[in-house]
Amino acid sequence: MTWRSVVASACAALLACAVSWGAVCPLCLQEIPDGEKYCARHKAEMVAETLAAGEEQKLADEVMRARADYEAKLAALEKYYESRGNAERLIQVRKEVRDEAEAPHFTYVYWEDRLPDLSATTEVPEATDLLKAADATRTSINPLNRGDRLKTAAVEYQQILLQYPNSTAADSAAFGLGEIYSSSRVGEPARAVKFYKLAYLANPDHPKNDAVYRAAQVCDDDLSEYEHAAYYYWLAAKRGKSFLTRKQAAFRLGQLQKKGFGTSYSLDEKTPEPAEAKPAGP
Repeated sequence: MTWRSVVASACAALLACAVSWGAVCPLCLQEIPDGEKYCARHKAEMVAETLAAGEEQKLADEVMRARADYEAKLAALEKYYESRGNAERLIQVRKEVRDEAEAPHFTYVYWEDRLPDLSATTEVPEATDLLKAADATRTSINPLNRGDRLKTAAVEYQQILLQYPNSTAADSAAFGLGEIYSSSRVGEPARAVKFYKLAYLANPDHPKNDAVYRAAQVCDDDLSEYEHAAYYYWLAAKRGKSFLTRKQAAFRLGQLQKKGFGTSYSLDEKTPEPAEAKPAGP
C-alpha cells in the first residue's frame, strides 16, 4: 500500500467519523451519531418514562372510575333515605356528599406527561397564528383580568402542543406555558420546569428562549432544588443563547458548587452525569 493510499484511507475514515458523529445529546452534550436526538442512556430513560407514564395513567383511571362509582352510590343512598323519610341518616349522607364534592382531588397525571417527543421542525401556519395570539394575550400589559388572560393563553399553547407537536411553534408554546406556570398568579413551579425542559428539547438551538436558564432559576429560587438548578445552570452556561445568560449561569453554578451542589458539572468537560437533588439548601 502506497503512502497516498494510506493517507486517502485515513482521510476517508476521519470523514466517516465526522459524518457519523456530528451531533450531541441535548441533555448531557455527549457526542451521538447523526440521526439520533439523544444518547443511548437518555434515550432509554425517556422510553422508561413513557412506559411509566402509561402505567400511572392506567392506575389513575382506575382511581377516577372508583371515585365516580363511589359518588354514584352516595347519590343512590341519599335517594333511599329520602324515600323512607330517614332524616338522621339523610343528614349524614348529604354531609358525605358535600365533603366529597369539596375535597381537593389530586391530579395523578398531567396532560403534558403524555405528549410525544416535541420537535420544532415543521412550519404550520395554524400553529404560528395560535402562538401569536397566545403570546399577545400572555404578555399584555393590562393588569386587569390577568388570571383570565393567562388561562386563555394556556389553552392556546396547549392546543399547539397537542395538535402540532412538530411545528416550529412548539418550543415557544412550551416556553410560554413555563412562564405561565412559574408566574405568581398560577404558582406551579414544578410544572413550569417541565415545560421549560420541553421547550429546550423541542429546539435546543432556539435563538431567543433561554429555557434551561429559566428552569434553573425556578429550581433555584422557587423549589430550592439546588442540585437540579446546578444541572440546568450548567446546560445554560454551555448552550445559552446570549453571552449574558452564559455568564450569569456560570457564576451561579460556581456559587452552588461552593456549597456542595453540582460539583460533577464542569464547564471544561462535556460529560457530567445529572445527580439527584439534595434536601439541604445553600
